[in-house]
Amino acid sequence: MSDLDKYFRAVESIVQIRLFMVLRGHRGGVDTVRFSSDGNLIASADGGELRLWKKGRNGSYTLYHVIDASTNRVAFSPDGSLIASAGGRRGVRLWSLEGSCVAEFHPDESEVAFTPDGMILVTGDTAGYVRIRDVVTRKLLYEFRGGSDQKDISGPVTNLSFAPDGRRLAFCCSGKRGSVRVCDIQGSGLGRATWTIKGVDIMTSPKAEVAALSFSPDWQFLAVAASCIWLFDAESLVLVGALDLPTSSDPIAIAFSPDGRLLAVATGEGMVWIWNVATRQIVTSFGAHTDVPIPDYISSVIGVIDWSPVEKLIATSGMGVFLIYDPQKGHDVPGQNDYTVKLWKCKWRGEKRK
Repeated sequence: MSDLDKYFRAVESIVQIRLFMVLRGHRGGVDTVRFSSDGNLIASADGGELRLWKKGRNGSYTLYHVIDASTNRVAFSPDGSLIASAGGRRGVRLWSLEGSCVAEFHPDESEVAFTPDGMILVTGDTAGYVRIRDVVTRKLLYEFRGGSDQKDISGPVTNLSFAPDGRRLAFCCSGKRGSVRVCDIQGSGLGRATWTIKGVDIMTSPKAEVAALSFSPDWQFLAVAASCIWLFDAESLVLVGALDLPTSSDPIAIAFSPDGRLLAVATGEGMVWIWNVATRQIVTSFGAHTDVPIPDYISSVIGVIDWSPVEKLIATSGMGVFLIYDPQKGHDVPGQNDYTVKLWKCKWRGEKRK
């Protein structure tokens, strides 16, 4: 038994993961899954359909609505009354929980996020612009280029993430590898003159593409997934540590636990690793969307990962066909399709199973 195997045997008793349920019905790779702020709804999207799942009395989720949204990005408003979709043929749209489209915006916008108070909708487009809108009036309040200056248009804006107080926004532009733009936002009312944006760039590795980023709910850290997981102090933006995965596959999605103490990291080979952020140690890992031994090469089989804001429940999404190396044929062959959303229960040592 290797030292790594012994280590995982020792930590498996700290956090235990079991499959709770599988949500089926998507016909393509599920590249978005999000919990509502109260955990009662889950939104999942496959580039065509947006599916809403509702929590029942026994804690399980059943299909609530299917919306023809043509989207691969989804965000719930904090009060759970609206869903914003982006990334499809019609840009950003706002939906009621009953599936009615209540607003439609710029067709080139492909990223979307609500401020924590739910009053502002922020979008990013394919040309590098960030736009700020009033949720109630739908009016554009402010727009700015995501690059370092007005001449810098560095590709589509991706990975919008707000700090818990809503005054700080982090995102990246795909044309600037390894760079994350962090903006302090101050403003109110409908006049553009009341808005100011102060931004700085923080760097991970100049050769690494940023796959995901997130502020921790306790506002201690900004985690950035690139060649590894980079941890920055959320206030000072000083680099305070890095989490190196014990695998050759890069991280593709991250999610903090509701208290900010644990960080779940999904990697391309279908694995999820959970870290204790304070100690920088892995507490457990599990295979989410692959039932075969991990080969030397495997394509991304997890779309995203999300952690319920109110309970110890993790959601992962399957991206469909993955490739495995067949030694008899001498090349990669397609594995089994997986277009599901899987829900995983977390159990802490000493807790009774619920």
